[in-house]
Amino acid sequence: MKTIKYISFILAGTLFFSSHALTEEKSDREQASPDKKIQQWTGHYGSSEIKEELLAGNSKQWRLLWQKTGREPEEVFDDSKDMAAGIFLGTRRTGGYGIVILSAKEEGEKFVIDYLEIKPAGVTTQALTTPYLIMLFPETDREVIFRKWDHIFYYLSHALEVNRADATLSNALLYSITPGTSHVTASSKNIHPKTVEALIEALKILDQDVRVNAVWSLESLGQLAAPALPVLINVLNDENAEVRNFAVYAIGNIGGDPSQIIPVLTNALQDKSKDVRAAAAVSLGRFGPSAKGAVPGLIIALEDPDWVVRRNAAISLGMIGPDAKDAVRPLIEHFKDRDYDEVDSSIPYYSAVSLGQIGPAAIPALLKSFNDKDVNVRRMVVIALGNIKSDPKRTVPVFITATGDKDSEVRRLACVALGELGPRAKSAREALKKRANDKDWGVKNAAAIALERLNLPG
Repeated sequence: MKTIKYISFILAGTLFFSSHALTEEKSDREQASPDKKIQQWTGHYGSSEIKEELLAGNSKQWRLLWQKTGREPEEVFDDSKDMAAGIFLGTRRTGGYGIVILSAKEEGEKFVIDYLEIKPAGVTTQALTTPYLIMLFPETDREVIFRKWDHIFYYLSHALEVNRADATLSNALLYSITPGTSHVTASSKNIHPKTVEALIEALKILDQDVRVNAVWSLESLGQLAAPALPVLINVLNDENAEVRNFAVYAIGNIGGDPSQIIPVLTNALQDKSKDVRAAAAVSLGRFGPSAKGAVPGLIIALEDPDWVVRRNAAISLGMIGPDAKDAVRPLIEHFKDRDYDEVDSSIPYYSAVSLGQIGPAAIPALLKSFNDKDVNVRRMVVIALGNIKSDPKRTVPVFITATGDKDSEVRRLACVALGELGPRAKSAREALKKRANDKDWGVKNAAAIALERLNLPG
């Protein structure tokens, strides 16, 4: 039988071990998902104007939860095995607020939902918002407890204390919380000397939720967490994919000696988890040209079955720049990447942008591909060449030809590219004048702007 009642523990400043102002921020990408059977839906514009923590034990209550979001309910609730929770923050005066689930699991006789309330940081939407989170999880006969934490360090300090760690370590996290701040960053000036040591200790705890959030915290510290790099590298062998995923992001954000880090991240491109592979691909790009040793691995990643991995690999190859010239042909081949859904259609585009970042070494292969029958290939060739500004003698003739393409988007892109070259594209004047009368408004407008940039009369 499902237990529908709940207790709400609001940890609002006075805990059994300390008293601090509690705040934290975490992005959607960083939301912990401790149990793959748990599903979450979040939004910023629900219809509930008051703070609420609610449970649903049947389909009727599930629909009532969704009524408070202003959205149609997801048709996924199974009365025979599911329960659900809804957390509503009520009306807030700006954007930037949200909810992050830290963990949701059984603790003794209770089922505990630990969560953070995200607070604004930096520029936010100046409008009323009503943030919410709906969570679907397997039914439990235990009493459900909502436990709100306003800073991730409180959560981790509590975990250290429960696991009987050295009190100086759990207290170090508490002393690192600056009243009034919303998140831990690499620029923090009040980090306790033992904070990193405390987070490393938290990585030893068997609870996967604790390890995930300890790794995320190390990532948010940036270079301040450099002493943890050897431990994070070992964490890449963790049996839990989410822990490995966060560790890859942390290693990429902390940085360090490329000769040591790049091989580690390159090896992670072969992880069995697609999320870890995607994280490795994007983290390598953060090192720019210093990641040139990863080019062979990223070229292989371009053929990954997961579209996010392929996209991230394409982007990172561009960030490496001219040293990624061996990737020119594989990137061009991805102009025809058709193994994607609608959201995955960015792969050809990012491949084109990366070819532009690789530079003149990509021009010969791009020129050979310009006459391809596939219109998307021709579009991407123009985009790629348009990003290579250093060799107009070879690119302008292609753009002039492209202004006469039967595809209006190819014509428009060619006009844009010529305009960006300015006076260096003077030989395109006549072609642009023709396109200034194009039947397509987008082409006509792009041609007019390009003529102005050539500083020639239209």
